[in-house]
Amino acid sequence: MNELAKIAERQLCAPALETRLWVRAQQVSLQASVGIYRGEKSSRQEILLNMAAEVSEPDTDRIAETVDYRRLVEEATRLSAEGHFELIETFICELGRRICELEQVHSVEIELYKPAAIAPAMASVRYEVRKTDTVVARTGWR
Repeated sequence: MNELAKIAERQLCAPALETRLWVRAQQVSLQASVGIYRGEKSSRQEILLNMAAEVSEPDTDRIAETVDYRRLVEEATRLSAEGHFELIETFICELGRRICELEQVHSVEIELYKPAAIAPAMASVRYEVRKTDTVVARTGWR
C-alpha cells in the first residue's frame, strides 16, 4: 500500500474530533476609572486583564482568518477610555459582550484584577459569555 493510501485510510478511520481554539491576551495593564469611593472616581487606577476568545479555526495561514489578540487589547483600551465604572463587574461584562460580538468569536473568558482595591490582596472578577445558536424572539406575554 502506498503512503497516500495509508494517509487516506487513517483519515477515514480517525475518530471525530471536537476542537477549540483560543486567542489570548494576558496580563494586560490598563488605567481605568473604576470604583465606588470618591478617590476612585476622581483618578484612574490600574486594572489587569486576562482575556481569551474562542475562535474558529482559520482556513488559511492569514491573520484575516482569525481574531488578532491585539483586537482584544484594543477593545479593553477603548472601553476604559469611555468613562467611569462604579463596578468592575459592569466593566468586565460590557467588555465580554463587545468581544463576543466579533464575527469569528464563539465565546469569551475574562479575568479582571484590581490591585489597589484591598490591601494586602487584589480584588478580582471573572466573566464568561458564549454565543448560542438559538435566537429567541421577544413577544408580549398576556
